[in-house]
Amino acid sequence: MGILPGEDKMKKTPFFLFIIIVLATCASINKNLTTSEKEFLSYVRYIITDEERQEFLNLAPDSSERARFMQDFWIKWDPDPRTPGNEFRDTYFKRIEAANRLFRGGRPGWLTDRGMILILLGPPHDREDFPMGRTSEEKPSEIWTYHNLPNKSELRLEFVDYSSTNDYKLVTNISRESINSFVRMDMNLSDGIESPTAAIASRKPPQDLKLEKMQETDKALTKKQEKTESPEGEVDVSYREIRIPTQVGELLDQNIETQTPQKDIEVTYLQTLYMPAQLNNVHTVFLFKIKNSDLAFLWKDEDSVTDKESPKPEENPRLNVFLRLHNRDNGKIKDIIKEIYIPYFVEQDKIEFQRDQEHLYSISDPLPPGDYLLALAVASDDLAKIGTTTVDFSLPKTSTFYKKMDTTPVFFIESMEKLPWPETEIAMHQDYFRYSVLKIRPKATNIFKPEEVPDIFYFVYGARPDKDRKFRIDVDYQIKKDNQVLRKYETQTYASPFVSHPLPLDLEGKTLEPGAYILEIKIRDNVSRLSTTKDIPFEVK
Repeated sequence: MGILPGEDKMKKTPFFLFIIIVLATCASINKNLTTSEKEFLSYVRYIITDEERQEFLNLAPDSSERARFMQDFWIKWDPDPRTPGNEFRDTYFKRIEAANRLFRGGRPGWLTDRGMILILLGPPHDREDFPMGRTSEEKPSEIWTYHNLPNKSELRLEFVDYSSTNDYKLVTNISRESINSFVRMDMNLSDGIESPTAAIASRKPPQDLKLEKMQETDKALTKKQEKTESPEGEVDVSYREIRIPTQVGELLDQNIETQTPQKDIEVTYLQTLYMPAQLNNVHTVFLFKIKNSDLAFLWKDEDSVTDKESPKPEENPRLNVFLRLHNRDNGKIKDIIKEIYIPYFVEQDKIEFQRDQEHLYSISDPLPPGDYLLALAVASDDLAKIGTTTVDFSLPKTSTFYKKMDTTPVFFIESMEKLPWPETEIAMHQDYFRYSVLKIRPKATNIFKPEEVPDIFYFVYGARPDKDRKFRIDVDYQIKKDNQVLRKYETQTYASPFVSHPLPLDLEGKTLEPGAYILEIKIRDNVSRLSTTKDIPFEVK
């Protein structure tokens, strides 16, 4: 019998020595963890990724970097960083407490399979309990049912108590990744939000006291989300991951290879914005413009006098939007990682428009950090008219900001509005984009009138809260032209890494003359002692 490479050496090594090596390694790892660090890794076991765990262990033991990692970890899950509390973290630990009360046995309830599901998905809508088994030959079991989960109409989970010790094991074949995909939606617990997985169902098995206890625990955490009609002008947010039609795919490939876009519908790409998201992802926003004149085929009966157009009778005009995302490695285009189709329905009350007007459009998608190429196509319903564009973009890893400071792309906004629910599907919007519960209308250009008051928006990477979980970020703004300072604003101190701040251009009664300027932003964090400077060009007309 042949010996594998290295097998002879393994045979000469006693088995107990391998055990000693393994135990020594584990002991070494444990010695490098403080009590608070061990508790942190234990409590977040259900939501931390393998990559995040390894990043944490690679940091210096008992260091400020590990302390900062633990703070930043919960900040990434915070559905609304502008509030003093972290709704996600509060809900997470209250569910741990509930699991410990509800699932008593040989080990803490939160470490059982039922505890894990309760923590991640909340209480089920329906719970069926079979304490004697469903047949005389079966063990005690429970079936939990969740309705209307994101991307899944219903989820049934079965638990079986094989040892009759009240330690029910999850027997349904479902991956942790699938469960986490629901958690991502469920835990956006901002004001007035409660996902279907946390809602209290109207149908409950009679006298199911344990289910009622679970639901009452969660009911105290959030309000029930009322189903309302979409705001006026809202588009259909449904989307599907698909294989892009051959005709569209060939035009996208041609656009990538020749850098020549298809211009039946002229799509002008503006910029890529990004902001922190959950599960170590980055909320990515693609902004582009389309002229109304390029969409004239959606209407008929043009009125040459008023230059307005009327809708086709009994028809809701639709555009087909396709996205193809490639990985990039050292500048080279690699695999296709995602293809998405979005039907964009134009509402009847939005169909009157000026032909020369140009609208900003947005599409948002949470993506992992990395380098990408986006190929975008906008097409008529019958694919007779197609417009394409491509853009390279990169998304940063949060772990790169432990020893340096930076910001997300700095941009100006027209307005910002808080809605009662987050957007949970990929959609295309006109003149605004969605970020969690925020509806943000960005300016398409950095061009302002002398009397205008621009509102600047960005997120500061590298800042961290103090021991009381409060941020203290100082920012100095000044306007420069030809390296001369023309305007200097009072130092601003922010209590959040999310910054939205109005900056009047007419300081002390003096307006800026038409021309090009630089807005210099100097940021320093009073906790981490990190700092950075950003120069933002703008124009006054």
